[in-house]
Amino acid sequence: MTFQLSQHQINFFETFGYLKLPGLFKEDVAKLEALFEAAFALRTAEIIDWRPQAPRFKNRTTMLQFIERDPEFCSLLDDPRIDNIFASLCGADYAFRGSEGNIFDCGTSWHSDSYGALFKYQNVRIAFYLDDVDADSGALRFIPGSHYMGQSFANKLTGYLEDGDTFERDLGLDDRDIPSAVLASKPGDVLVFNYAIKHAAFYEGNARRMFTLWASECMPTEDIEIIRKGLKLTAKLGYREYYGPELVATATPPRMRHLAQFKDLQFDDLLQDETDDSYSKDWQFRS
Repeated sequence: MTFQLSQHQINFFETFGYLKLPGLFKEDVAKLEALFEAAFALRTAEIIDWRPQAPRFKNRTTMLQFIERDPEFCSLLDDPRIDNIFASLCGADYAFRGSEGNIFDCGTSWHSDSYGALFKYQNVRIAFYLDDVDADSGALRFIPGSHYMGQSFANKLTGYLEDGDTFERDLGLDDRDIPSAVLASKPGDVLVFNYAIKHAAFYEGNARRMFTLWASECMPTEDIEIIRKGLKLTAKLGYREYYGPELVATATPPRMRHLAQFKDLQFDDLLQDETDDSYSKDWQFRS
């Protein structure tokens, strides 16, 4: 299979901060659903119930290192579609940054994805929804252009959220009425977005299955160490290595190129730091 993002698609992503690729994995939906369900069924001890303090987060079931324990799931990283998306947006020497599985029975507040990210680099997520979602059932909403951290528009939005997770106080609008792009999605569609873009999802009555893959630009060793030291919550959740073992053990040479920057990171020493962690009071293993 060959796949290539067009220059128009790359320009759209760079300008607005997100991209939708309808039906890119439509022939693979059954396989992805089976792998998703097996991960949650076989690794129950790693299921995290996440209930952040933000009002819209009511119940989010999460699993880290999600694709990284099953060789077939790991092989997604060898798929030309995934590889080209990351290479086109983060450079041919991009670093694979991890994966996460989620079952949402909630909405989310407006936010950027900051955990484990340095925003001076390009950080990209690829998201797969395994259930139909639209504006009334939890589809992702993006504020176009809000990924340009440090520029006036993005700074103003961030400033409005400093004391909470809502724009209502400063703009007088319900968060659902904030001008945004709503990306309805069907299984097989692929959503791609910059970590920094402001995004949200509203609705609290249906469970939605979604998993994401992450990558960033290649970066120098000193910045990798900054990221490592910021992953104390990951260490406290019991993870001692950056990747799940099967991801590295089954890696082809091209895949290993994208794991090289982070595969040897260890977290044991981070447990010695007793200061508070962001999110730590909100995460707990179901078991």
